[in-house]
Amino acid sequence: MKLKGRAWLRRFTILLVVLFGTTNLTSLLIGFGFIFIGMLLHIWAIGCLVRNSQLTTWGPYRFVRHPFYLANLLIDMGLCAAGSGHYKTGICLFTVYFTLFYFIYYRRMKKEETHLTELFPNDYPKYIQKVPRFIPLFFKRFSASGKGFSWAVLVSAGNEITRVLRLLIYPLVLYFLFRRFPDGIFSFLTGKSGYKPFNFDIVPGLIDHQEIIIIAVIIIFSVVSIHFHRNKEKSE
Repeated sequence: MKLKGRAWLRRFTILLVVLFGTTNLTSLLIGFGFIFIGMLLHIWAIGCLVRNSQLTTWGPYRFVRHPFYLANLLIDMGLCAAGSGHYKTGICLFTVYFTLFYFIYYRRMKKEETHLTELFPNDYPKYIQKVPRFIPLFFKRFSASGKGFSWAVLVSAGNEITRVLRLLIYPLVLYFLFRRFPDGIFSFLTGKSGYKPFNFDIVPGLIDHQEIIIIAVIIIFSVVSIHFHRNKEKSE
């Protein structure tokens, strides 16, 4: 299967964070917060989107023209932040990520805008004038309409349950790895850092054997995700 540039960037970001990231409780919490906000924005955007037959100007589309890509940015920023326990590590991770993000996403956004201009020649140019491309601005937004989020639209999108479960797995995997290698796997493999368990649990003292529980949840989410994905393929 050939990966899209966006999927490649997500996997590359995870690889960088896992290998070279360092962590502490603050970086983990900030990272998980960004991932959660990005996931909510992604769900909101999917539940509002009408493809091709009508220009979507409600929900998050009132504020930005590409809420999906903004959601991806927030999620990936969360991954980078989770591995930025040391400021030098954070600077390197974010510099590499933002550089790649620009080259991969900017061209994609321009291409989509050209397509939508051809699809909605009367409405989309007006929409562009009122709504910023990527960064929401309080004084620039589209007028409210009677439409909004729809669970039916979200479910009909198909693979969103699989995608959401996958997004929930990312922070769990990072949390598990950083419990074992808070200075990064690369430092451990090169002998610059020995094994030392992460001593600052997000929920200290609440449950024992947290790593076993984390692994169990990851397995459950993975099995459910694969199940929904296979059912989607069969229905098609």
